[in-house]
Amino acid sequence: MATNLFKKYATDDKKELEGVEITIDGVVFVCRRAGGSNRRYRAALGLALQAEPTLSAQLNDADQQVALTADDTITQRAFFDAVVIGWREVLGRDDEPMEFNKTNFMDLMQSCPDVWVALRSAARDMDNYRIDQ
Repeated sequence: MATNLFKKYATDDKKELEGVEITIDGVVFVCRRAGGSNRRYRAALGLALQAEPTLSAQLNDADQQVALTADDTITQRAFFDAVVIGWREVLGRDDEPMEFNKTNFMDLMQSCPDVWVALRSAARDMDNYRIDQ
């Protein structure tokens, strides 16, 4: 049986590069795709690795938890730099709106690992960046 792979796997470059809205529990993150046409993400990963030699070394740590934490930190930094463009409706610990900046992004992702898992998964999911049929 023949399959049209263009129809099945084609994504919208504009969505991948300019971002789409991803909603997690009422909070809106505007994200470029983590992959696909977004070559900035790959470059940001490389820069994050170079900028943090200590974290880079920890990626090979025998303690799996240390290695996973280092991987998450490097990936989160690259996400801020090349994937997440902004957010809306994010409240801080004090129930006040959180400004979108790197410090707040890293705090949220590291303090709420399930939010990080959901955001990372959605930004990698090509279905969120498909060409409108």
